[in-house]
Amino acid sequence: MSIDQLWDLYRQTEAILPGKLAAKQKALEERLAKLGGAVGSLTRQTVRARRRYPKVLPK
Repeated sequence: MSIDQLWDLYRQTEAILPGKLAAKQKALEERLAKLGGAVGSLTRQTVRARRRYPKVLPK
């Protein structure tokens, strides 16, 4: 490939890629909204509490 062909390919990619990235981001944001909001929305109350372990006595 010549430099001119590579440069044309770069320009084509540069024109197409932002649209694809915006569409992908929109789709991911919609999926996130369906799942229930922002990342890290789990709070301490919703996370299952750890069980109590028995005391360990010294030997």
